[in-house]
Amino acid sequence: LKYHLGVNYVDSEETSDGEKFLRQAMEGLQALDDRQRDLTLFIAVLNQNGILWANRSEKQRAKELFDTAHDQYVQRTPVVPRLIKELAAGPDREKYCLMELERA
Repeated sequence: LKYHLGVNYVDSEETSDGEKFLRQAMEGLQALDDRQRDLTLFIAVLNQNGILWANRSEKQRAKELFDTAHDQYVQRTPVVPRLIKELAAGPDREKYCLMELERA
């Protein structure tokens, strides 16, 4: 809720109130254990804060927030095959090929 309020305030150019709500949203999320934290929401809060500070010409602060969002994404998102060829060549090759044959 605090995230959405913050975004609404920032979008309506009430940046001080928006900053307050976004800060509260981030503090609430940071208080949670990594396993309990909603990664998508946490990244959205970081990015929105980055946008807020970039619009205030605080480029370094914005970059730090964007870098933190990126790091969280990289650390907590499982690696998935990028190409179908990787799936077909991996350890689940037979399973993947059978699924494709069943769909055809």
